[in-house]
Amino acid sequence: SDYAKAHVKGSTNIGLDGRFEGWIGDLLKLERALVVIAPPRLGRDAVVRLARIGFKVSGVHETDASALPEAADFVGSHPRIDASELQRRLAAPNPPLVVDVRAPSEWSAGHIPHSRNEPLLELERLAAALPRDRELVVQCLGGYRSSIACSILEQHGFTRLVDLEGGWRAWENSGGAAHR
Repeated sequence: SDYAKAHVKGSTNIGLDGRFEGWIGDLLKLERALVVIAPPRLGRDAVVRLARIGFKVSGVHETDASALPEAADFVGSHPRIDASELQRRLAAPNPPLVVDVRAPSEWSAGHIPHSRNEPLLELERLAAALPRDRELVVQCLGGYRSSIACSILEQHGFTRLVDLEGGWRAWENSGGAAHR
């Protein structure tokens, strides 16, 4: 949620919770030096964890997302919506495209009707085939991977991005229709 509120444009968001090291290793190039932007008192933890898997950190900036400068050319943001709002938008004219970034096996087990499965590990390659003239609502199982995906899509020039809070779990819990 902090990343969605305010982030440095072009940055890759990989939260310290979840599979931090795994996603870093899967999505970023080892030879690139990184600058870590983390909440207060968590930057050191990120640096240690990155060093353990061979990444070099050239800088650390510990800040609350709300403390980032309000400069449109430097700071980006995107909305997050809950499952009931997504249901409303999907029922409206010109609905958004739901981009499900879970693994194909997760998607096959159940997904939002008319969603498109674009697995996170392949998103860099698949982004070019996504429409730019529609709002994209990005979702995963619980919200961790969709936030990463939003950062990757933003790097590819997508501006109409929305993150589904709580992901597939929230959709199911809200009674949203599911395709299995």
